[in-house]
Amino acid sequence: TAVGPTSIPGENDDPMAAVGPTSIEHLGPSPSAPEPPASTPPPQPSPPAAVGPVETVPWPRGKGNQPPTPNPVLAEFFTAARVAMFDQNDRRRADHTQELTDKFGTYNKCDGETRLRHCWNVSDAAPLVGAVRLDECPCEDHTCCTRKGNPIPINHRTDNATNWDMDRKRFCKVLREDNAKSQPVPAELLHLIDLAALDKQEGLPLPSGAPQGSLPFDPTVVQSHFFKAQAALVLYAEGTTIFTEGNTVKPTADTPEYLGMMTALARRFAASLIRGGSFVLAGNGDSTMAGADNCYYDNFLSVIERQLKPLLASAKVDFSIRNCGHNGGFNSLEQLTCAGTMMGIEDADLAIINYPYVHPQNEEVAYELFVRRALASGTIPNIGGNFHHNSHLWVVPGYARFGVTAGPFGYGGYTLNNGVWWPPGNGRATWGRIGDGMCHTDKTRSGSSPVHSRNWHPGPQGHQGMADRFLFLYMTAITQALEMIKTGLVESKGKLGPLLAEYKGREEVKRAVAHFPEPTRNCEACREGVNYVVFEDRKWDHAKPPGCAALCPVKGQPTWGDKSFPVCLTSLQPIFGGVTWVDWIVPAASPGYTLEQGTPNSNLGPTGFTNYGTMETPRPESQCTHQDSTNTLNIGADGPVVFKIPKAALKQGVLGACVFCGNKGSGGSAHPWDLEFAPIVHVQAPATATPVVSRLDWLNNQTAFSFDAGLYGNVAYPKKSASCWTLADRLPLNQEALVHVECPAGMAGKMQYLWVW
Repeated sequence: TAVGPTSIPGENDDPMAAVGPTSIEHLGPSPSAPEPPASTPPPQPSPPAAVGPVETVPWPRGKGNQPPTPNPVLAEFFTAARVAMFDQNDRRRADHTQELTDKFGTYNKCDGETRLRHCWNVSDAAPLVGAVRLDECPCEDHTCCTRKGNPIPINHRTDNATNWDMDRKRFCKVLREDNAKSQPVPAELLHLIDLAALDKQEGLPLPSGAPQGSLPFDPTVVQSHFFKAQAALVLYAEGTTIFTEGNTVKPTADTPEYLGMMTALARRFAASLIRGGSFVLAGNGDSTMAGADNCYYDNFLSVIERQLKPLLASAKVDFSIRNCGHNGGFNSLEQLTCAGTMMGIEDADLAIINYPYVHPQNEEVAYELFVRRALASGTIPNIGGNFHHNSHLWVVPGYARFGVTAGPFGYGGYTLNNGVWWPPGNGRATWGRIGDGMCHTDKTRSGSSPVHSRNWHPGPQGHQGMADRFLFLYMTAITQALEMIKTGLVESKGKLGPLLAEYKGREEVKRAVAHFPEPTRNCEACREGVNYVVFEDRKWDHAKPPGCAALCPVKGQPTWGDKSFPVCLTSLQPIFGGVTWVDWIVPAASPGYTLEQGTPNSNLGPTGFTNYGTMETPRPESQCTHQDSTNTLNIGADGPVVFKIPKAALKQGVLGACVFCGNKGSGGSAHPWDLEFAPIVHVQAPATATPVVSRLDWLNNQTAFSFDAGLYGNVAYPKKSASCWTLADRLPLNQEALVHVECPAGMAGKMQYLWVW
């Protein structure tokens, strides 16, 4: 196992050369050992060996195709003595877990009758939320009580929801003090990952060094900031295991795809570093990405932003994030298709897709379609969450050479549920528990609650663990990008012109289209509907899973869908693509339409937490208010809503929508074959023509929309039914069109999406 964060097995005769003569046993299991923590999905069958190309040679690009530069700062501090201390920490934590188990028993799920009122020790200065002081507890022995006030013996199995956490705090305080005495970490390193201090601008701005020719910073100085921050991150995690093994970002350094991926990612950063200006990381996902059950401040994208923004500022690059995560079970297929508009993909540099809970149907096609569209737009994507069909195994090998990555899968801290840190018990044993397995039990680096799992959602510590995996990857790519720039400046004698010509950024990423592999998902299997459930009581006119025709050529049908995102209007907010309902609605021709603004779906009060027995950091409402909300288009019962479709949006003449018509009190439209609920659509093309009734093609297989789209989430027939369709006939190109949408007489409706290619 390679140790340094940038070492690559097979590339160096001595894999320890970058870090010195140290033991690496503490870094965790070898790549062949079982890897999944409890939060990852159960193992799924691997795809056939013949699936898609697995390419080890980067696509034609230019310079920079060499292993990442070893981190000299990590080599300095990752000594044999520090490794021995980390090994001892592992043993001490394991012994303490056994001690707690012997003393308090395992932490098992409580039923409603025995759920605790959590007590806390008056000598501890940090009480638990929802706790009562020992002297206020009505039980005679001053131990915890049931909600009905019945005493529980001090060693009762369910009495440790508090006991484990409070004793962990005491133990970990001693362990950290011992570590600081034995192997202190320099303050200058710790400062670079102290996100609370950086957020307050303490010690900022970081020095940029003297300009190098036309470059407004010294790449050696900036590179040193990233080396130090990455080394501090590794020391914080007691090794590189969480970044290089198990539930992390893939491909990892021990795979043939890694070098191509890292080269492409480094070149993308290099292009922005030599040009300056903005660098945008956009995210789309479900409630986990939105930061549900936490203050918005603690979602993992915001953690990434707090860490990278001051570091990249030293290179005159303005780093920012866009979080399009949505709580509430909104279908992921629609969001993946409309991600271009939602994320503002045309000027996003990187994208992260993360759906641990809301999975797309036919996910192999859905994710590959997103990857191809993102690359064609100039954006390098990551796909993550949980994959029911091991989709990452289908998608990543063929696209890693363009910088594409996958994972982490689900979410996780450092050693979640490995039997060493967490109390043994059932699946809810970790709910509300503090720490990440490395004795970070007081707070996160942002100064937030150390809770790892709120419930099924991560707490601040869990979000930080997710962010750290991406940060390690990005720091490796950025240090490599700076190495490319240093080499280029020497070769060009300080002139930027040759570097600008070499590293073209978005334009280089877009050129990947010409080198796309054949779809890694088998086209014939896709056409035949493999892994897709067909409803038994209804005949589906299109026997192909949604999305197939966009990837797999079908005789007589062009494959228009895999090179661009559609322009989308959607009720989901925020929207970073600049197109909203009001941009296309013709008010004078749309009687009775209204826009219904919702509140953020992830807001959970001023401090953003719900579970009992956890330590919290009070935060202002401005840091806890979430961004995910809805702006639903209501269609009145007294007339249509009319859209003016710009000719520039009609690349292929395809228009579709998700419309829900129904009687008063109806939760959604009926099945599309029950035509009494189907919307009525008239088209004027060109806009001056007479309106003509248009046929609707329900679930046209050129789209990647779900069969089970409901008004507010993934709800299956027969409760609520599919309401997404495309026009059966394409609109004329190069001319403006008017589209009238209304519900049947006496019915009102709601529109969630309108998309146009």
